[in-house]
Amino acid sequence: MSPLTAKLKCPHGRGKDIYESEAVTEVGGDGFGGGRKDNAEGGGGKDRNVLPADQTDSKEGSRKRSERAPSGNTGNPSNHRMREGIKAKVLQLSQKVYGEFNDQHFTEKLTEEEGIEVSRETVRKIRRAAGIGPKRKRRGKKHRKRRERRAQEGWMVLWDGSPHPWFGQNLPPCCLMAALDDATGGILAARFFPFEGTEGYLWLLRQIVTQYGIPISIYQDRHGSLKRNDDHWTLEEELAGRQEPTQVGQALRALGIQPIFALSPQAKGRIERLFGTLQDRLGAELGLLAKVNHPSAGQ
Repeated sequence: MSPLTAKLKCPHGRGKDIYESEAVTEVGGDGFGGGRKDNAEGGGGKDRNVLPADQTDSKEGSRKRSERAPSGNTGNPSNHRMREGIKAKVLQLSQKVYGEFNDQHFTEKLTEEEGIEVSRETVRKIRRAAGIGPKRKRRGKKHRKRRERRAQEGWMVLWDGSPHPWFGQNLPPCCLMAALDDATGGILAARFFPFEGTEGYLWLLRQIVTQYGIPISIYQDRHGSLKRNDDHWTLEEELAGRQEPTQVGQALRALGIQPIFALSPQAKGRIERLFGTLQDRLGAELGLLAKVNHPSAGQ
């Protein structure tokens, strides 16, 4: 047996030795490397296992790299690092002026109002290092099958009301009534009302019809001003086999608009996300406006 033949132990531990094929021992006269090199020189194929001479000694290459002259910026701070003065100003504005703004909204305000151009990630790091947490904690997303948007504008309108302390915690809450188009996501009409009710929905309907035309359908929840939830049936309703709709329902029927009732709040996800964004951003903007217009703001 050739000296290059490898002797291997049986993997099953039965005490038998396994020897490599004799073809392995006949690679070349000077060993494996020599045989491959001869094969490459003979035109049998390109030898990919023969390294260039300047790469054969990795230790020598590492020593040469370590002997190179150091860069002129070695030990100096990065040119992209934020100056301490700007960092302190960003933190001061965050604490005293834009405390109710989330990271992205605050970054936009820095660019538009203060002339400070920084990234959202930089703002986030400055705030977290100072102990300022996020405005809203992100919850893990639950898998829900989303309803496909309507293919054309005007095929479906979504409307709803959002009771919220829009003008601050010290003032009584009110309700923002809004309607948006399902295909485009554009806001068709919006207005503050004391509470969610018939007056607000009829106002939205009038604005939609006069400015955009009559939609085919309206997606809505089962609020008492939109759908009758009582068990009282008049004699005429019993004979007809159906309850008379609410005032809003009667207006939709007169205009030929099909009402579609959602079975859960998640089904109205698009308009619910709109209200979430408005509660986050619009509330912060109104709070900032109140600070600016306060009599003590100039002192």
